[in-house]
Amino acid sequence: MTTKSDVPIWSLHPLDYHTVPTHLAYDTQVITLATPVVAPSVRLRLSNAFGTQPLVFTAATVQDAAAPDAAALPVTQGGGATLTVPAGGVLDSDAIGLTGSGPHRLTVTLTAVAATVETLTWTYDKTLVQVAHRDAAGAAVASRDLFALAANDPHALVLYGLQALLVPAPAPRRLIALGDSITQQGYFLGALAQNWPGLAIVNLGVSGNRVLRDTDPSQGVGNQYGTAAVNRAAGELAACGAGPQDLAVVLLGINDLVQPGPWAPVEQEVPVAALLAGFAKLQAIVAAARVPAVVSTLLPFGGSDYHTPAREAVRQTLNQAIVAGRFGASVDLAAAVADPQDPTRDLAENDSGDHVHPTPAAGALMARQLAAAPAVAAWLKGGRHATR
Repeated sequence: MTTKSDVPIWSLHPLDYHTVPTHLAYDTQVITLATPVVAPSVRLRLSNAFGTQPLVFTAATVQDAAAPDAAALPVTQGGGATLTVPAGGVLDSDAIGLTGSGPHRLTVTLTAVAATVETLTWTYDKTLVQVAHRDAAGAAVASRDLFALAANDPHALVLYGLQALLVPAPAPRRLIALGDSITQQGYFLGALAQNWPGLAIVNLGVSGNRVLRDTDPSQGVGNQYGTAAVNRAAGELAACGAGPQDLAVVLLGINDLVQPGPWAPVEQEVPVAALLAGFAKLQAIVAAARVPAVVSTLLPFGGSDYHTPAREAVRQTLNQAIVAGRFGASVDLAAAVADPQDPTRDLAENDSGDHVHPTPAAGALMARQLAAAPAVAAWLKGGRHATR
């Protein structure tokens, strides 16, 4: 069992894909994590949160990528080599002892045979995590050939099972990112980690996530866009053991504006007063968890199919409140990526093409802006990170 003192130093949020399950005859995932580990042991947290049947891994190992000649260490559950993640649940592995002082950089290998995957996650950034899939002969298999969500998205690194890397407390201080797909894709978090080696990042980004509303059931995608941030934040901060030593970065709100119509009933168009109240509620939730926080402005989405003058007015009013400190410490990430000649839009090199999501170059600008924010700069310089 995992003790209450085990906390994540790396994490990606599990997502609900039970309405579009992936059936795998055989797959070995090779997942290399850049977050350095200086603890004497680690555990893997495996998630099948949205599965309707158990997810079974027939073999799993951990190897120190910083010492490629080191032996691969078996990952066990109750001493057994088969890891069975219950339907709708999670599994924390037995503790895996690490030798030497580190830092260790771990490669996790998970093998599944005749598996149905209904819970998975994805990211774009290759700084914090790299993922490869291999068939029974050891040959590489592209994500697009295994997962429907990657078929039309060449940037997606898709993984399943592995949710978090856990270490015994006291852990290094962590940046906990509460967000939507802009956070989940990871570009600004990866750039921040490059500038601050050893920074532990818990990514709680959920693609499509809204501040005020859960995934709308009329879309027929289960809970794919997650539970509303005001409903999930308290539980998720508690689950990762967040506290005063950590820093939460909140980047949310754009989906509340863009989803009514294409992904939710038009009646869910959000007035600015409701969104302001939602941010105030998020502020109270994070404060109750005793976690220092920085709230970001909403990035531009002008030029997208979802942009309207009314929605732009809501974004600007909300951003003005954020910058003015209405919800505590702030960072203006919108300013980092916006076109100075038209701040309703991203600068061309910062626009991924859909006029909503940033490019890797934009992620680097966002990371620079985030690190320069007074509250973030003080936190980064003031404490112990994984290799500091």
